[in-house]
Amino acid sequence: MSERNLFQKTLLDRRVFNYVLEVITPSFERNTRRGRYEHLTPTHKLYVALQFYALGGFQWLVGDSSRISQSAVSNAISEVTSALAAVSQQFIRFPTAREFTEVKQAFYQLGLTQHGVGFPNVLGVIDCTHCRVQAPSNAPEQYFNRHLYHSINVQLIAGPDLKIYNVFAEFPGSNHDSYIWRNSAVWRNAFEDGGTFPEGWLVADSGYPQEPWIMTPVANTVHLLMNPYNLDVDDFEDHPLPDDLQPCHEAIPGNYMDIHTYEQQPHLAKKKVLFHHADAPAHRVPG
Repeated sequence: MSERNLFQKTLLDRRVFNYVLEVITPSFERNTRRGRYEHLTPTHKLYVALQFYALGGFQWLVGDSSRISQSAVSNAISEVTSALAAVSQQFIRFPTAREFTEVKQAFYQLGLTQHGVGFPNVLGVIDCTHCRVQAPSNAPEQYFNRHLYHSINVQLIAGPDLKIYNVFAEFPGSNHDSYIWRNSAVWRNAFEDGGTFPEGWLVADSGYPQEPWIMTPVANTVHLLMNPYNLDVDDFEDHPLPDDLQPCHEAIPGNYMDIHTYEQQPHLAKKKVLFHHADAPAHRVPG
């Protein structure tokens, strides 16, 4: 397969594709299935799963292009998704204490570059994004969000280079961003329980509460000195985040509507969320 064709089908170049294959192959299950699926190599399984992740659509269409059955496509997606989730913590992690110093400097430089005023001590940016799912048969109203569709509300924390530090995909779409934050392990462990993070704060939009470790825009400013602060916060919303965690959000293909197994296997949808964000730093593999 040509380099161009591989990228069109999977949105990965060959170097990254081979790197992902190398990382996840040890996590593949021993193939005990019968039929045409038993002849699929790890390379073919990854290609099929990536094609579905990248382009969405129906599994039978992906199967037709690879000359395998819909059930084989489904098995490949499930197996690859589980393997990717198993290694996701190698890539989705918070920086070390030394790395956080570089993160703060990078965020400060963003402010200087945009409008000549840096924002000190920023550890990351946080926001939630709605990932579509089919309405589950159990309590579908909990998944119906304010945008009038069913979803999982996924919390992301990212750095100045759009690298994902943390993914929290446990709550249905009806839950507010601030509620998800207050029920996340990051809030409980890193900040509330002794504060394991270095000095600094996350930058968020107005959907989050103002806290000692979260800086949000000031509503209804009454003093001109508040405007530069809001400008800095809004700047991070637009470049790169949080309201514009969009470069990260838009990297998530819109095929969550095709997670037909979600209501029987909710963990599969959550594993798919982990994959799509593990994939972002995978584009910056050591080379």
